[in-house]
Amino acid sequence: MPVDYGFDHYRLDRGIDSISRSTRPEVPLPDAAHLPPAAQLSRPELDRLLWQPNLQDYLAEQLQPQIADRQLLTPQRFERALRAAVARLRDLAAREGHAGRNPLLRKAAQALAEEANLRELLSMYRSTLFQG
Repeated sequence: MPVDYGFDHYRLDRGIDSISRSTRPEVPLPDAAHLPPAAQLSRPELDRLLWQPNLQDYLAEQLQPQIADRQLLTPQRFERALRAAVARLRDLAAREGHAGRNPLLRKAAQALAEEANLRELLSMYRSTLFQG
């Protein structure tokens, strides 16, 4: 006696019978640019089942920064925070520079300023590409 799995509704020789429409009002989705990034990236289910922790995973987990405010990872807020960090490091380097101590603050400020400039250049190139 054959077992009925309930797949008779999904026969391949049968097309679409009808299209149903919802009577509820359409709810607009929020703009993706204003949403904070997800706390964790989703992993494929098979990876999740077969995953065995190792030393590299442990180190990556321990070195991952803890971010309390996920909004900081949006491009606009990150750009503002980066510029504020550059300004703060430059102020500290100027104060420490008069005493002739630790040039690391100046080098850190230069590195962050270069990063900010590269991000600005990338943004300019991207907008040029979108304009055609």
